[in-house]
Amino acid sequence: MNFFVLGNFIAGLILIFRALYRSLSIEEGKIIFQAAVNDKYSFLESISCYGNHFFYSELAYFMHPAYMSVIMLLAIVILLLQKKIPQENKIIIDRLLSDKKISYLLIVFFSIIVLLLSSKANFFALFVIFLSYFIMSDLKIWIKLSLLTVIIGFSIIFILENPRFNLYIKYLSDGTFKEQAVAKTGTYRYYIWEKGINVFKQNFWFGVGTGDVKDLMTEKNANGFLKKKHNLHNEFLESFVRLGVFGGVIFLSIFFLSIYYALKTRDNLLLYFFIILTVNYFFESMLDRIIGVLFFCFFVFLLIFESPEK
Repeated sequence: MNFFVLGNFIAGLILIFRALYRSLSIEEGKIIFQAAVNDKYSFLESISCYGNHFFYSELAYFMHPAYMSVIMLLAIVILLLQKKIPQENKIIIDRLLSDKKISYLLIVFFSIIVLLLSSKANFFALFVIFLSYFIMSDLKIWIKLSLLTVIIGFSIIFILENPRFNLYIKYLSDGTFKEQAVAKTGTYRYYIWEKGINVFKQNFWFGVGTGDVKDLMTEKNANGFLKKKHNLHNEFLESFVRLGVFGGVIFLSIFFLSIYYALKTRDNLLLYFFIILTVNYFFESMLDRIIGVLFFCFFVFLLIFESPEK
């Protein structure tokens, strides 16, 4: 687990230094900082236009921002819930990460990376993690209230000042998310989920089959506003569409049984892992890519077999 944290720290440094390298240039002997991919936009405007080296897909060099955020979130949870290792069994990395100051600095670093990756689902997941951790912690009540106030206040400020959030809030509040003209902003989920539910109703018992979801969604896209093949951006819905009601229920049972097992054994690491997955699976079909499958399979088995009862 500690080597996983170390790997994430190295990956995070690479992302930041890569973004910095791409943002700096020398013109007439002067160092110029230009983070926006298109210099027509200001720093903040370029964030909402997906054209800033320090945000979203431009930052996420290794993989899609949602997957990168999930991995960083698990590193945060590991640091928050560190298990005590006997002194004689500790290696250098264990000694380093057992230092509270280093641990807290890494948590802040990973949190910043998650915010820069701008995955909306993982903003919420990060908030839930910190909120639940402080509520369940042994800290004094005044410290809990102070920290919660800071977290909530920072979250509100970040949401209000983030151009991407403002854009979504605008479309959701005034109803324009239903217009095809704004589907490219990400509100296309409204259309995809609507069509996905209709496809599931038509293939209720056995689904459309593995590998056929994207083709069928493209075929059903009569208006053509989605120019490329899309998954359903909801792993739970996609499982029901792909496998039918029986396969969908089996997939859901993995979550319910694992969460029940985590609560029964008081395995908070396993519980937080499934909280992160549940939040993301509502907004992304994360098992549509190999990195999502590997992450899920590897850590589900690792965390269950390393649970307190084992």
